[in-house]
Amino acid sequence: MIVNRVGDISIQFGIDPQEMCKNLDRVDFHEILSFGAETPDCTPENNPLPYAQAYAIAKQALYDVAGLDLDEQAVVTDNQVMSRVYKYKTVDWQRVWLDPVSEIGYYILNGKRSFHGITAECCNNYRYTSLSLPAGDFVVTVAGADSCRVTIGPLRETGVLYDDVPIVSFETAQKAFEEQIERGLLRDVLAVKLCYAPYRDPADENAFYMLPVWFAECVCANTAEYEFEPMTDPLTEEVYEDTRQFGEEVAEGQSGALMDWSATGRRLHEVPDIITWEDIE
Repeated sequence: MIVNRVGDISIQFGIDPQEMCKNLDRVDFHEILSFGAETPDCTPENNPLPYAQAYAIAKQALYDVAGLDLDEQAVVTDNQVMSRVYKYKTVDWQRVWLDPVSEIGYYILNGKRSFHGITAECCNNYRYTSLSLPAGDFVVTVAGADSCRVTIGPLRETGVLYDDVPIVSFETAQKAFEEQIERGLLRDVLAVKLCYAPYRDPADENAFYMLPVWFAECVCANTAEYEFEPMTDPLTEEVYEDTRQFGEEVAEGQSGALMDWSATGRRLHEVPDIITWEDIE
């Protein structure tokens, strides 16, 4: 079980590298490089800070804010290297970059909380996007030793109810996903993993049960009739993207059934009866 009694918090340590940009119009990052979980092979623009040092700063900041050990209790899922922020103007539907308004770029470390070596996902369904339960996701922005911001919904583990519980095989969960494919709601499955998902404790609105689930990252649609429309450049008419919706589908680890997103009120995402090994013997 876990608890979150403070909600989401965001704390800036030292200088905010975007302070001078907050009230400006027509400003943006000229470049954002994403490296996933890999170590970046470059430093931010006009900022010689090595990634190893940025990671160490982020690790200390997460511990100071949330008591979280980045090496043992979390995992970085996406490292981003940001350019400086620039002014721009639009000419013939294209951005023309002007002068920078910030002095340096910085790193952003996006990550997830893990429990006993297994990551947690908040599980936001594409058809019910307002539903969000805490899973300990965090974002740490690092520009230097004197400039760091931590945003996190801190979670504290209060106990382990069962060290081991039965879960269904992936083949069972796969059938549930295939049913969504046949209905035309799930158009493509990009990745599937076994992880934890938070469920509400009916007796405490700030407490949650972490239970195993089969978690699928997918391309999805609200209805079977929906067709993805191409998005084209107004000048070249080249297709650069489409209206695909990237979302999540979740099969509950103990039943293999798709997570019920349609329940309302107190039943919304409430913890189900937990099946133990004694129950199936």
